[in-house]
Amino acid sequence: MIKSLITAAFVAAAPFAACATVINVTGTDIGDSFAGFPTPTGVHGLELRAGKSGTRGDWELGLGPATSTNGGFAQAQNAWGNHTNPTLFDFELIYGGYGSVDPGNAAFWIWDAGGPKPSLPSLSWTTGGLMTGNALAIASKGLAMVEIEKINGVAVDITAETSAVGQFEELVLYAPGFADGFSIAGSLRINPKYDKASGGNSGWKDAGSRNEVFLKPGYVTAPAPVPLPAALPLMLAGIAGFIALRARNSQ
Repeated sequence: MIKSLITAAFVAAAPFAACATVINVTGTDIGDSFAGFPTPTGVHGLELRAGKSGTRGDWELGLGPATSTNGGFAQAQNAWGNHTNPTLFDFELIYGGYGSVDPGNAAFWIWDAGGPKPSLPSLSWTTGGLMTGNALAIASKGLAMVEIEKINGVAVDITAETSAVGQFEELVLYAPGFADGFSIAGSLRINPKYDKASGGNSGWKDAGSRNEVFLKPGYVTAPAPVPLPAALPLMLAGIAGFIALRARNSQ
């Protein structure tokens, strides 16, 4: 299921000036044109995966130009909780030149929902190479959910959620200002396990990359500007003249 309460576009004031207008283009020809930045493996951006739920040396948090590629990303562990009731986390991603983060770099915080945000990032990429474009893809895969609650400090309500291994849902947002960097905040959960019973080996097993959340910058074909009707300037001039005439006659 994908939910978005951005019905068309919204324009915000100073805190959102870097992005100005964000349009949900999911399911349109524009959204279908989304292309992330090429990478040999993994994603270019943020990849959060079930892994082994913070144990035995596997990684759950990945951030960089090429996740899953040796030397291409920063990684950290995270325990997602019990598979019968996965923990809900709050998060914030500051990316590519927004705020105090330099272009090409990013910082990611994740913490228990409702608690205080940590002072230091849970994961940082500081060696450059992260790209930005005019679009952002937000996705869930398998048993996972991500809800975006703020973009550059402005409240939104956008959710991608999948409820079975093999499912994949992607939401595409368009904003020219994404190229200048952005901040994304919200909440998420990832089930650390999957039920392997259908494969003849019953029981819940570490999900690895079966359950994931992605946030990937990229590009879409920009929407064409809507031209003003040719008669509109004449109509507006006529209205202005009528108002002026009425004003003179009323004196």
